[in-house]
Amino acid sequence: SGVQTRLQSGDMTLFKSDAVMRAANVSSLKAVSTVGDGFTNIEKTFTGLPSMIYDGPFLDSVSQKTPQLVKSLPDVGREKARADAASFLGVRAGELKQSGDGSGTLPTYGFTCGSKCIYVSKRGGYTVRMLDSCAGGKETLSRDEACRRAAQYISERGIGSMTQTYYLKSNGVAEVNFAYVKGGVVCYPDLVKVGVCLSDGAIVSFDATGYIMNHTSRASLKPAVSEASVRSKLS
Repeated sequence: SGVQTRLQSGDMTLFKSDAVMRAANVSSLKAVSTVGDGFTNIEKTFTGLPSMIYDGPFLDSVSQKTPQLVKSLPDVGREKARADAASFLGVRAGELKQSGDGSGTLPTYGFTCGSKCIYVSKRGGYTVRMLDSCAGGKETLSRDEACRRAAQYISERGIGSMTQTYYLKSNGVAEVNFAYVKGGVVCYPDLVKVGVCLSDGAIVSFDATGYIMNHTSRASLKPAVSEASVRSKLS
């Protein structure tokens, strides 16, 4: 808001051009700054703010931890990853073109196939993300149909023991979230998200980052407190 006000009043310019330098005298020149200066100040302010306290699947620390599912698995080469990606998409390996790789704690190989982008983990060869474009048009699928289509999609790709935990519709796409279940306990961090185009039922997105980062063997998931004791504490 401050940057906008100063631009309108003339105290700030988009660029410190030679014309501005020549037109301004020494005293007024010191008061002239650019939009870049304003954003630099904003950036400096943000560095002093603490991180958000949030214990959920989108927590920043999730992307900084060691991926539990693949940490003990061997690295795979690019051609093996290409074959894994082709199998996931149901196409021939030769149809995939190399794209940009991903870095960080979960390095990936990137490929494209037509309008689809797919990323496969360099360790273990798991599909981490897939993205396609939605055809758009009139929505023909109901919420239940979209959820069934998403559940079928992950089941066909060998991701079992999952339950639907969330549903969101936006811009003609239904994003359905699934979490791993063991012994009736929902392991919410082990999350897989599937996007279904509501006009034609096509799968337009897949994200297993949460699942790959968090899924591990859990010896016991017995609750520490009973449901009855929890109910007794509620109004």
